Amino acid sequence: MCTALKPSSLLPKGMRIQQINHLTLFKFTDELGDRLQTLLDKKRADTLTATENLELEAIGVILRLREITLLIKCRL
Repeated sequence: MCTALKPSSLLPKGMRIQQINHLTLFKFTDELGDRLQTLLDKKRADTLTATENLELEAIGVILRLREITLLIKCRL
């Protein structure tokens, strides 16, 4: 049985915050970006384990939150 991976557990090492002028950008670290690519490649090859699938889902949650944040900022 696999336990769900909390997306927040990926934030400390997986995200970086960058200030540019009046904007605050949230970006993936190279390490998390590479891990995401590896997981996507394994998913395409149908070799993703249950644990890796949970990790991929957690990264997906972070991506969706980032997109929502960007949409909100665009409307302000």
